[in-house]
Amino acid sequence: MINIKVLSKVAVEGQDFGRNAFVISIVSPGNEHPKFTSEFLLRCQFNDVREDLMIDSGITSAMNKGMAEHIVDVAMEHRDVETWIIHCEAGISRSPAVAIGLARYLKCTPTAKELERMFPCYNKHVESLVSTAARKEICEIAKNLRVQFNFD
Repeated sequence: MINIKVLSKVAVEGQDFGRNAFVISIVSPGNEHPKFTSEFLLRCQFNDVREDLMIDSGITSAMNKGMAEHIVDVAMEHRDVETWIIHCEAGISRSPAVAIGLARYLKCTPTAKELERMFPCYNKHVESLVSTAARKEICEIAKNLRVQFNFD
């Protein structure tokens, strides 16, 4: 079971996670990632907006389908790591959304429902993209297993 921890940028600053955690570090474009140590790390940059509001806001770097698929691909490569740290700048919108999207399709603690209760302001656009990408990846893994073991 994967233990997911949703944190802020300040909470991970200076930490040494080593091989004990897979870290997804999320910041806004142009902002620096916090300094910490982790052997398993994915750095992402996207703004905390919904894609449908980008035209009106002038922001062109909301999360998109490709970013979500990349996050899920890398996360699935690290599903044997027991602790996942997912942080964004404040730890209340983007990182919980990624955590919820992943937790919908993986055996995690806390569960997706628990994360939703803990972080009611999560970015629903980000969660939807990550959930869709995770569902697609899980289906692909299941399909490959059926072919590999001749299950029809």
